[in-house]
Amino acid sequence: MSRWFITQGILYILIAPLTPGLIRWLKARLLRKQGIHPLQIYFNLWQRLGTQEIRLQNTSWVFAAVPYIVFACYALPGFLMPLIVQPGASAVRFDFLMLVYLLGFARFALVLGGMDSGVPFASLGGSRTMFVYIFVEPTLMLAAYVMAVHWRTTNMVTLLSVQDGITFPPKIHTALLLLWVTLALVVLGETERIPFDEPSSHLELGMLGRGIHLAYSGPGLALIEWGEAMLLTLLLSVVVNFVLPLGIFTTLNPLWGGLLLIALYPLKLLLMALALVIWELMQAKLRVRSVIEPATVMLIMVILAIVMEALLGTKL
Repeated sequence: MSRWFITQGILYILIAPLTPGLIRWLKARLLRKQGIHPLQIYFNLWQRLGTQEIRLQNTSWVFAAVPYIVFACYALPGFLMPLIVQPGASAVRFDFLMLVYLLGFARFALVLGGMDSGVPFASLGGSRTMFVYIFVEPTLMLAAYVMAVHWRTTNMVTLLSVQDGITFPPKIHTALLLLWVTLALVVLGETERIPFDEPSSHLELGMLGRGIHLAYSGPGLALIEWGEAMLLTLLLSVVVNFVLPLGIFTTLNPLWGGLLLIALYPLKLLLMALALVIWELMQAKLRVRSVIEPATVMLIMVILAIVMEALLGTKL
């Protein structure tokens, strides 16, 4: 593994909690409220890491291992895929399908931990999470098919190498436009944000995966929240690097140019966070059964992307 990817992974892990903190702060400021400090989530994580974990009775080793599995699954892509650094198309073989499997395994482990806890709201939240994920995972698999047909590969490094060669502003391509919008909707479903869920809500009967948090405490809860912050940062980074492929450091850049591009990464996250906040302020959370509608829209759009690619697609 390149030392640049190790540096990127460490930076990705450290900067991830800033993303949800920044989203909360921006949402409060747009509502003309003071809001919490963007760095408050760091203090919350530090406090929980230092407290004693309350272990529920009659739980197995699965319950204790879930926070570490979730944290590892969401941290690993930061060391393997080009979020900030891109040393070359032959340096790393991180496939988009591998990303799908990692996200699915983390989700499965989290739901399994909630069921193992025996907490009713955790089991209910887990079942609702899998209900949404039934639509998200096929969408991601079909998105991988669109990438494979259009670029003849699903290797993330190669994909972003191709993207980096696109002129700006990019040439409009119907299938890719549908794919980008689909990925943006997948971010909402995978991170359980509006219209699928309200992440700032504490109503147990309305929560999805966050209901599982009620079963954990101390370091375990901190690792899960940190992992979910990395998930949000990861998916926002993937979408913004597809839409704005400029600004990824490569080994061909001079050192000062690379440092400048690395400094642009938080700015790109800020733009995505602002777009997400504006979206959430304009939308309302749907009832659990009603989330079928946006989930179905995701599937229809990615199927249309496949059709458009088959009819009109040309390799860039």
